[in-house]
Amino acid sequence: MGTLRPAFVAQLESAAEAFGVELQWVSDQWVALLRQKSRNAVVVGYTFPLNNAAAAELANDKVAAFEMLRSGGLPAVEHTLVRFAKASAAADASVFSQFVAPILRAPLVIKPLDGRGGKGVRRAVSDHDIRRELAVIASSCRAAAVSPWVDIDAEVRLVLLDGVVLLAFCKKRTENADEPEWRHNLRFGAFPAIVEPANVPVTLSNCARSAAAMLGLRFAAVDLVSSEGLWKIMEINSGVCLERFSATSRRHYVLAEEVYACALSAMFP
Repeated sequence: MGTLRPAFVAQLESAAEAFGVELQWVSDQWVALLRQKSRNAVVVGYTFPLNNAAAAELANDKVAAFEMLRSGGLPAVEHTLVRFAKASAAADASVFSQFVAPILRAPLVIKPLDGRGGKGVRRAVSDHDIRRELAVIASSCRAAAVSPWVDIDAEVRLVLLDGVVLLAFCKKRTENADEPEWRHNLRFGAFPAIVEPANVPVTLSNCARSAAAMLGLRFAAVDLVSSEGLWKIMEINSGVCLERFSATSRRHYVLAEEVYACALSAMFP
């Protein structure tokens, strides 16, 4: 049976071999057991043991992460918490009136509180849409993160390790006149255009560096968006997934492999 993430598995195996680290896969190649002499480490999914559990949980909670960034004076896209007491609560008009209507107006972007990769992200252009999309999320999640609609001119991802930008790329949306795609996720067809780390504007690298430090993350992927000439942090990922990035070209694959090699090196100094 082939792995569901062939690039990452091969990249981590290559890095482990280069550093003389023993690697054993378990749980259908979702968990990597690593050993070098007396030192052991585990990589789960795309999460490396470079961030502590609290920092990783904070990054995964979009609303909590936003609140932390705002408290530190960092520019970030607003995320508001909507918690569901039960699966049907989102469709309840009283819940909408009490928690959503007083603070937010359509158009909005609604997403699972701890979602990632653009999965489950929905756009609502009316109050009716808001109720409907909240109901969809409430059917499988206990909470949602709701953001005001932002007209995004550009989106860039910076992957950092201990404050150093290892990789940077812009997410270019697919142009389709019939069904224009508003999301910048690679999952939905966006193309990753590489930006040499040395060419990343200092303001962006400093912002990403400060964001990772604010959340206590050593290894992270920070997404920043530009709207009306202003850059803001969209979200921070404690798990660094570069599977679709790697599939774009051989150069992309090699760059992703170098990122994971750096992470592995930091695990086994």
